[in-house]
Amino acid sequence: MAGSACRMAASAVSSERAPTRDENMRRLMIPLLATALFTLTPTITTAQETTTTAPQPAPSASPKDPSLGVMLSLLVPGGGQMYAGRPGKGVALLLTGAGGLAIAYAAFGNETLFCSECASSDYNPWPVVMVAAGAGLFLGAWIYGIADAPTQVRRWNQEHGFRMARLQPTISLAHRRTQMGLRIATH
Repeated sequence: MAGSACRMAASAVSSERAPTRDENMRRLMIPLLATALFTLTPTITTAQETTTTAPQPAPSASPKDPSLGVMLSLLVPGGGQMYAGRPGKGVALLLTGAGGLAIAYAAFGNETLFCSECASSDYNPWPVVMVAAGAGLFLGAWIYGIADAPTQVRRWNQEHGFRMARLQPTISLAHRRTQMGLRIATH
């Protein structure tokens, strides 16, 4: 009888099949997914809570002055955009202006730029064109930066919860008379 019990136990062990690769993957994935779900749930809730709150100015933050943004853009192309919290735009304007100056300088160093034999058939107009293109690129970046700086500073102030007041000229036609004045506008 002892021999038959041993044979039955041995046949039971041999009749069990080995788990397949998919079954092993399922056994591993369920605890992994549960852990990921419990780990990410507080992060998702925190992100939803922070996006629903209104922007409040930081205690140390103060409104930025649009005229200072213009002055910085006068000194350096893109300086006002960097001051307004748009460093990508500021660096792009700075690099565009610097690239324009580099193009103009490289073409300006060409000895055929100021030739005395301009009427000759071998005159090359490309250095003059390149100087003009480089100078135009620099001036375009510089003027755009000056014109765009106050808008970017006002946008920064608005995004950080600061309301700015400014005077706007008004003209009204009432009772056959033209009236002119100033109005305080907030935004």
